[in-house]
Amino acid sequence: MTPPTTIPRYLTHLRQNQELSQTRIAQAAGVSGACLSRLESGHAHPSLPTAVAWAAALRHEIGVSRNGETIGEIVALLPHLPTLRTDSGLSQTHLALHLYVVRGAITELESRIRAGARVHLATIARYLRPLGCELTPVATPPHQEMTCPHAPSSASPAKAPPTTSHAPAHGGR
Repeated sequence: MTPPTTIPRYLTHLRQNQELSQTRIAQAAGVSGACLSRLESGHAHPSLPTAVAWAAALRHEIGVSRNGETIGEIVALLPHLPTLRTDSGLSQTHLALHLYVVRGAITELESRIRAGARVHLATIARYLRPLGCELTPVATPPHQEMTCPHAPSSASPAKAPPTTSHAPAHGGR
């Protein structure tokens, strides 16, 4: 079987292969069963926080890879996307030309990212493509405790998130 090509398709495929119910994964991700059903059927597109929580419920992270090598986890890299763009040799104008949008759309997206506003997963994936990057699912090591950073807190006591650092791999050369 050919692996699914998008993060939502991959997560749907993963849930089905693990024979987990939508209800169980929806609860773990902090979304309704109806929301997860719409996401899995393609009738809705996840925001980045929803996609991250959905992946975490399935013991995965959403990574960013370049040339087949994971360079970091998307939430950690998100504030560094403009730097990743310039390190790739693209100005906002050049990226806009690649994406067939006006430069102002790139400026607005980067401002929204800096402000911590919600951004759709598909928007981030589209932004990354001309940079030679893509979003990839990454299994979380079994010894690492799973956290859903964007899911509503449960009734259980809060636990500290893992202290794994995901620094961008685009330093000076």
